[in-house]
Amino acid sequence: MGILVLHKAPGERSTACVSLVRRVLKGAKVGHAGTLDSPAEGILVILVGASTRLSECAMALAKEYVTEVQFGETTSTDDAAGDLLERRPWGTPEELTRRLDEKIPAFLGHRFQIPPAISAVHVDGQRAHDLARAGQDPGLSPRVVFVSSVQRRGPVTLDGRVTLCVRCHKGTYIRSIVRDLGRALGCGAHVVTLERRRCGPFSLAQALSTEQVKNLGSAELMERLLPDRHLAEAYPTYVPASPGAEEALRHGRSIPLYLLRRHRWGDHCPPPLVVLLSRGMALGKGALMDRRPWFVPHALIGIDGEGIR
Repeated sequence: MGILVLHKAPGERSTACVSLVRRVLKGAKVGHAGTLDSPAEGILVILVGASTRLSECAMALAKEYVTEVQFGETTSTDDAAGDLLERRPWGTPEELTRRLDEKIPAFLGHRFQIPPAISAVHVDGQRAHDLARAGQDPGLSPRVVFVSSVQRRGPVTLDGRVTLCVRCHKGTYIRSIVRDLGRALGCGAHVVTLERRRCGPFSLAQALSTEQVKNLGSAELMERLLPDRHLAEAYPTYVPASPGAEEALRHGRSIPLYLLRRHRWGDHCPPPLVVLLSRGMALGKGALMDRRPWFVPHALIGIDGEGIR
């Protein structure tokens, strides 16, 4: 069917937003490209109908956040919703701004990160936040994440606050970045506000609020869905070089890469690779077979005319 870009307000639950879209669309299959914590706001990318098969593409999209950080205070949830655990001096705004700029480069690129205890990470079949709220230590292990950039927007204020813009990839917790920055600076820190401004090619300018969705009928909301190719073309995209190559892909067969022509470089590194067909698309990956590079499809979307525009 297509893609809906939703603007989640602070306090709204991501699951409730997904349920709202499902209800308005009268039980249509609905997925998402990553949830937001309840106190956070910003973009939720929601996949509808056959477009849910693009979930791999959607989940891997780079994301951009703007967060206000409070230094000198640590909380039980690493954000303002938690209980205050400790206060520490942080020096002067000028000194902290300088030290912050010195620490930020260590948080870029691939790095290990421990998710917050209050998170949806699974631990032996249970959510970490359920264990933490029951007084148990979830014992979360470090995970590899990728942070493209962390930019300071203005100096640290007189009350120890600063605004950061963070661009990162799947699995990265902004609360963990802020928590670890506070530890590196020796004063502690937590997230005051958090907004997701971009998710791959999608921005807040394209987003509908939940109030707008509530006031739309099913047919009206369907008209507001964005084409699947908006998401797919964020990745390295190809087209078949011949009718024979397209026919092979339509039947799920692998083909040598020389039978494909580059259509778009994309903004994100694979996986996946995307091949645009005359009707629909094939998602897959590159593989070395018989000492030659091949395209190996693992999902065909919209080849029957449904789920892609």
